[in-house]
Amino acid sequence: MEAIQQDMEPFWTEMNALRRAEVNLRRLEEDQNEKRADGEPSMRSGSNPWQNPHLEGFRAEALEYLCKEKEGYMTTNILYQFWIQEASKNRKLCESKQLAKQVDETKSKYADFEKQEAKLREELTYAKEQQKELQSMQKKELKKQKNNLGKKCRKMRS
Repeated sequence: MEAIQQDMEPFWTEMNALRRAEVNLRRLEEDQNEKRADGEPSMRSGSNPWQNPHLEGFRAEALEYLCKEKEGYMTTNILYQFWIQEASKNRKLCESKQLAKQVDETKSKYADFEKQEAKLREELTYAKEQQKELQSMQKKELKKQKNNLGKKCRKMRS
């Protein structure tokens, strides 16, 4: 962008010179209009004011100014288009970085959930084993109690 701006510097200098020429041309026209208003013969006398020989240089400067102004607008438009392209690239890059960041965060959360799931599965397996052991111990205790109760009943009967 800086290189383009440096290339444009002589152009803007020339544009300023042409603007000054345009101001001089307007002053000349105003002087002519004042003279006409004062009663002096008009330079217009039915012909185009640009066709007067003493205005030919001003006409050339004005046309050059208009051409340079058009060129300036075109160059400015091209610079804006470059700026818009660069801005859209930067926006896409920023969006892709945000998406990558979200993906990384989601992956880390998923990894945490997987660790938590593995831990819970181990705890569930351990709890089931404990439950089986407790059930088997309960059955043994019930058998012992039945046997003890049966022995007591036999002793009482005998």
